[in-house]
Amino acid sequence: MEYIDFTAQRLHLHNNCKRAIVDLMKEAEVEEIDLLHKENVFGAAWLIRYFYGDTTMEEVQVTKIKLDGEALLYKGRNTEGEVDEDWQKLEISDNVISATIDSVYEAVWLRLKK
Repeated sequence: MEYIDFTAQRLHLHNNCKRAIVDLMKEAEVEEIDLLHKENVFGAAWLIRYFYGDTTMEEVQVTKIKLDGEALLYKGRNTEGEVDEDWQKLEISDNVISATIDSVYEAVWLRLKK
């Protein structure tokens, strides 16, 4: 059996989700969303991330998302309850594991379209 490398498809999905979030926020003229607001109604958004130079991956709940021009930034809360003090880039090249952004898109869509 031949190995199938899904990297390109994951990157494509990540970029499509990111673009869709940017478009939703621009259309709604919203620059920042608290994803913990009405979490019990809309559900949570989660990412798996790591930081270069660190081999530890962690699952984080996305607590806020912010549109800065064309860039998306987020704040996450890890499983120990610690929340990021600084905004993090929502980029694969920085720290987000590809193909984990779809729950963030769904959380943003539910809050802006309902």
